[in-house]
Amino acid sequence: MGIKPGKFIVLEGIDGAGTTTQADLLVTHLLKEGRQTRLTREPSTGPVGSLLRGVLGGRVVGPELDGEHLPIPNDVIALLFAGDRLDHLACEVDPALERGDWVVSDRYVHSSVIYQSVEGELDWIRGINSRARVADVCYVLDISADQAAARRSHRGSEEIYEKLDFQRKVAEGYRRLPEIFPGQAIVMIDGSADAATVQASILSDLTLRFG
Repeated sequence: MGIKPGKFIVLEGIDGAGTTTQADLLVTHLLKEGRQTRLTREPSTGPVGSLLRGVLGGRVVGPELDGEHLPIPNDVIALLFAGDRLDHLACEVDPALERGDWVVSDRYVHSSVIYQSVEGELDWIRGINSRARVADVCYVLDISADQAAARRSHRGSEEIYEKLDFQRKVAEGYRRLPEIFPGQAIVMIDGSADAATVQASILSDLTLRFG
């Protein structure tokens, strides 16, 4: 009898929604249940992911023109994310799933589609990500941009996508995910509650879905 494939679970939401907290809590819970589980995130820790983290943090910029560095174009960032995703899948996610592990990812293809489509073409961005495997379930932590901004205020540094007006557009985009990816398991979770309540909502759906 072959190894039963693992489950691929994704946590999504705007910056400050709590995806990292919930991914950590979920992995801790699954490990306590005796499930071999791997925590990962995007951008990945691979070479393209490391470059992307520099871009997001403003440490990697475009060429200088008239004394100012040009921003890296949105389409270029979208292509970097798509490339990092294929590398992430090939080197980390797919091998773990084939071993029968469960994989919990803090962000995935949904982030690219929502963030880059604010200033880019939705169909093109979906197209360059068409080879990314479909997650078994994606939990979207739905929260207002203002509440998320308050949560981020203690971080001390701001990434290029964390402007409030931009985050409001992203929050609205996440609410359209079920229609952007029809037929996929996308579950909206109230992310405004405390961490324990949000975790309980995720675990309740996960138990019903997979046992």
